[in-house]
Amino acid sequence: MDVFYGDGFADDDPLPILNVPRNPWHPGIYITRLPWLPKVDLHIQGVSTEQINSKKLGLGNNGDFNYFNFNYHDGYTNGGYIIGNAVGRDGQTIQGWLTYWLSERNSLQFVYKNNTIAKDFFPGGGAWQDYTVKSEFHLRSGFYVKSEVQYEHISYYPILFASPQNNVSAIVELGFSFRDKHAN
Repeated sequence: MDVFYGDGFADDDPLPILNVPRNPWHPGIYITRLPWLPKVDLHIQGVSTEQINSKKLGLGNNGDFNYFNFNYHDGYTNGGYIIGNAVGRDGQTIQGWLTYWLSERNSLQFVYKNNTIAKDFFPGGGAWQDYTVKSEFHLRSGFYVKSEVQYEHISYYPILFASPQNNVSAIVELGFSFRDKHAN
C-alpha cells in the first residue's frame, strides 16, 4: 500500500487550500514496497515555509510571515515546543528514507536530508545536508543492537561559519527487552 499525504498551514486563512501559494505545505509519499525490491520501502517528504508570492514579486518577507505571529513572542512555540514545522521560518527541507528490511524487526536504513534557509530572512542564508546510515538488529534472546552514523555537510552558513563545515557523529545502543525474548 502506498500513501500520499500532505499537511498545510494557515495562520489567518480558514483553510490553507484557499490560498495555496501563500501557505506552507508539507507533502510526502511512503511506498511500502518497491516493486523490484520487495524488502525495501521508500519515504520522501518535503516542506517549504517560504511565501511564494512575495518572492516572485521581489518583496521578500524577511521571515516575518509563516510561523511568525504577534501572539507568539517567543517565536512559533508554546512553552518552548515548536508549534509549526521544524524547518522553521523561510526555509525548505527535503528528506528521504530508504529502508531494507532483513526481517520484520531487523533493518538497515539510509537517510538523506537537505535543508536551506532564505538569505532574506537569515543574513547570507544557509544550506546543509545530512547523510545517515542506521541499523537495528534484535536477537531471540531479547538482546538488541541499534547503531547510527551521520555525516553532516554545512555547505554555507556565513553568519555562523566562514567556510563549509563537516562533522560526523555515531551512536551505538545495546539493550535487552524482556517482552521481545519470546516474540519469535
